[in-house]
Amino acid sequence: MAELKTTNSFGPGVKIGNWNEDLFLQEETLEKIKELNQTGTAPFLVTQTAIETAKEKTSTSASDEKTISFGDQVMVVHFAGSALCSVPSQHAASDDGMMLGGSDTDTTPMKRNTFTVKSYENEKPDGEAICYEDKFILEMAHPSSDKKINMYSERPGLSSPMSRYSGEQRVVLSETSDGEAIVFGSAWKCIAADPEYRLELEGEPIPLRQPVVLVHAQTGQALCCNYQLRQKLRTEFGVDHEVTCCTKMSRAKIEQPENHWLFTT
Repeated sequence: MAELKTTNSFGPGVKIGNWNEDLFLQEETLEKIKELNQTGTAPFLVTQTAIETAKEKTSTSASDEKTISFGDQVMVVHFAGSALCSVPSQHAASDDGMMLGGSDTDTTPMKRNTFTVKSYENEKPDGEAICYEDKFILEMAHPSSDKKINMYSERPGLSSPMSRYSGEQRVVLSETSDGEAIVFGSAWKCIAADPEYRLELEGEPIPLRQPVVLVHAQTGQALCCNYQLRQKLRTEFGVDHEVTCCTKMSRAKIEQPENHWLFTT
């Protein structure tokens, strides 16, 4: 009993233990923090650098004022006003590619939302007008490096999981090396938004700032912005809409507003 009284005789404000060891651990932690700050590898510095790099101002360009051509630098904007943007890879697994999101705030030309339209397999030269049903790729600069990435999708399977929130066919940005062949999963085409004029407009140039349906050439699914979905992509850039490949039809067999996009400069 006496031993128990001795053990519990310290008040709540009395510090016991190895004081020198505690001080040493505090000093060691401070040294590690200083080293991370000096080398720029501290997590908050990495995030800040990624934001600044991705939001670097860029310029869009078009060979023609009314139509889109191969080699043009454009933004892909959803009809509701959301710009198609890249989301840094730290929000996805290393083998998961880079996610795409629809941003309501970053709607001015910058590194994370400016695409270069290129002909698939270099079938047509730069400067030539892109027509409905022509296959093209959407390439952009990596938001945190000098590499090139292009918009890619494939049917869900063992090697390609479904999108995070909607469970639909996911769309990512895939890195490509110089000289590397572009896979068919990166090919896209446009069809007219109004199905009544779809056959008549086939083979005609695609107009700028006019609604179109952006279709994945391999799977036939249309690019979709889930702007009405409650779950959002929450990143250091804010809240973005989830972007997938899913053709959403109305009862009249017409693509719904989620599938309507336009090219702007």
